[in-house]
Amino acid sequence: MTGEGGMATWTNDEFPVLTADKYNKTSEPTFDYNCVAWALGRTDINLGPPGFGYGWPLDCPSAKIDNFVEFFKYHGFKVSPKGEFETDKEKIVIFSNEGWFTHVAKLVKSGRWTSKLGDEMDCEHDLLAVEGPLYGSPDTYMERAIPSTPGSV
Repeated sequence: MTGEGGMATWTNDEFPVLTADKYNKTSEPTFDYNCVAWALGRTDINLGPPGFGYGWPLDCPSAKIDNFVEFFKYHGFKVSPKGEFETDKEKIVIFSNEGWFTHVAKLVKSGRWTSKLGDEMDCEHDLLAVEGPLYGSPDTYMERAIPSTPGSV
């Protein structure tokens, strides 16, 4: 997906809805982290099941969607009925294609989603802007409480 000079090289076939009016670029392309790490607030590691060359703390070696749900539960998330912004919750959505994990995005205050697109950039986008043959569709919403800061009201 990244071409010479770090320019985006995805095709309309991969992201048929991801047009310039559907996203805002928020970082340059990098190999330093992936969407799973980004959803956890990490920019120093790639995370995924064994066999992909990534860090993975669980004994569930496949990229099936259920294993990623378990992975995010391990990190304090629980399945959520909705993907709407709530001030006291951090929310993510796991994408899948035919039962296989393909992508994860996290919700930001604006009501848009933020993603690390493979080796490409991070961007804010409409939820369905990354839907298509490459990432499939939103499958499972998850949430976890945002810890309160000492001294906050």
